[in-house]
Amino acid sequence: MLCDAWCAEAYNRIVSNLTTLRSNDTRQFFKNLRSISKAMVENGGVVSPNPLGF
Repeated sequence: MLCDAWCAEAYNRIVSNLTTLRSNDTRQFFKNLRSISKAMVENGGVVSPNPLGF
C-alpha cells in the first residue's frame, strides 16, 4: 500500500509538472531566463553595467 500511494502521488506530480512545462507562460518564463543569462554573460556577470563605469 505504501508503494502504491507513493507511486500514485509521484505520477500525479509528474503529470502536473509536464502540463506546466508545456504552457505558454512557462515557455515565456524560460525564454526570459535565457535572455537574462545571455545579458549577464555579455556584461561580465551583471545584467546592466554600473552607470559610474566601475
